[in-house]
Amino acid sequence: MADHDRSIPPGGEGTIKLQLNLAGYDGRVRKSATVYSNDSNQAQLSLTMQGQVQTAIMVSPRPAVFFQGAREQLPPQTLDITAGRDPFQVLKVTNQLADQIDYQLNTLEPGRHYQLVVTNKAASGDYQGVLICTTDHPQKPQLTIRVTGRIEGRVSVRPKQLLIGKLNQAQGVKIATVVVMNNGQEAIKITKLDFDSNLLQVEPEQLESHRGYTLRLTPKLESLANGEQRKTELKIETDIDPGHAYPVQVFVVNR
Repeated sequence: MADHDRSIPPGGEGTIKLQLNLAGYDGRVRKSATVYSNDSNQAQLSLTMQGQVQTAIMVSPRPAVFFQGAREQLPPQTLDITAGRDPFQVLKVTNQLADQIDYQLNTLEPGRHYQLVVTNKAASGDYQGVLICTTDHPQKPQLTIRVTGRIEGRVSVRPKQLLIGKLNQAQGVKIATVVVMNNGQEAIKITKLDFDSNLLQVEPEQLESHRGYTLRLTPKLESLANGEQRKTELKIETDIDPGHAYPVQVFVVNR
């Protein structure tokens, strides 16, 4: 935000006031502003402001946790919570995702340094929520830690949504690949592929490790009129989880 004297007499002085909104900043900050005038000798002047912003409480690497993958392959994530100028105490931690995650708060230096260790315990599924740390710091009574999980079960299928076909006149036909993996160590076998054979051709190829497959999806554009788009679904069943179908949404385009 800037405020300034619009007219300065010859030989006189004027004032320019610059105000920075430092919300969300931490560490070294450098900002500049450009002043334009009708001065024939110096029509443009740059003003620079710099300084060090120290927040009341710092959370590193960032106040967020993200889990993605199979539960067995997800290590705990650690956040360091440290004091700025004034010491503080963490009074309590509220877990809004008690069914999906666990946490442990460790005191490394009383009043100055804490560690919050977050562990996923969900077997599968997506979740999103927060951990709220209540403190006795008057400037920062609460710290909000956002937690997101995309947890795969014993079998992972990626991607879960894709676009294939002729996307525009200038490009060729786009095909796509779906990867099916066993998150354990044993071999996996695809027992059933359910899809619309009028729209898709699906070619499975087993990986050398026998722990997964690649599925090559080719669109059958002869089934679509020019400019048409259809949504269909590929369902995948394996011997790891008999009877459970893993869906993949497929958009077939003919432009």
